[in-house]
Amino acid sequence: MRKRPLHASLATAFVLAAAAVAGAATPLSALSDDFDGSALGGWSQMQGDAPDGAARASVAGGLLTIHSARASWVRDEHAFYLWKDVTGDFVATTRIMVTGESGGTPTADWSLAGLLVRGQTDDRAHENWIGWTTGAVSGAPVFERKTTARSSSVLRLIPARTDWVELRVARVGSMFFLLRRYPGERWVQAARYVRADLPRTLQVGIDAQSGYGNDFADLVAQVDYVHFAPTGVPAALRAKLQRTTAPTAALLRYLTRG
Repeated sequence: MRKRPLHASLATAFVLAAAAVAGAATPLSALSDDFDGSALGGWSQMQGDAPDGAARASVAGGLLTIHSARASWVRDEHAFYLWKDVTGDFVATTRIMVTGESGGTPTADWSLAGLLVRGQTDDRAHENWIGWTTGAVSGAPVFERKTTARSSSVLRLIPARTDWVELRVARVGSMFFLLRRYPGERWVQAARYVRADLPRTLQVGIDAQSGYGNDFADLVAQVDYVHFAPTGVPAALRAKLQRTTAPTAALLRYLTRG
């Protein structure tokens, strides 16, 4: 099991800068969790719409392990979710592997787990979120990127493989970047969404879903860590990118650190 340290420029300089400001909020890095204890702590949780019983989540051996219930994150439907509230720009990174209960590939359709970034609401007609997950659809390993606005979901599936993988969601103002990295490889950008409708404070965490269109669930997600960090993007670059549609290569230099 590999615990990757946060990049120094993300985890040190900006934490010290934040701490120097009177009344500064809790540093983003303090929200991180390596799951080295014996129980979940500091996370909010929902089970979602699970007709056959609840998902199971436990911490042991430095891993968070989730056995999904039959439920889905799509349109106004909810599935299992662990989250923390995050305000402003952030980089959220998890290292995760998804399998079935007894095999490398889940057998239930739409079996996915990963990062979910959501605006808090109790109104099912106004679900607003972005999901960045991995798992299996129609028996094939995939990544799924999905944006949901006012409970209307638009998704794309991307070929994947069954392996440990790092998933990252970075927020810079109204822009959200989805990235992934396999062991020994570079970060790859999978999507950029512009979501000016999402509030400044969001729920950010891990979701798990399985069995859409089936009468059973089959997903086990092992989560090595969830790390939170500042983006490190200079204020001048951030302001420029909020005003224009210029290429974002300069921005990605910061979002792919660590």
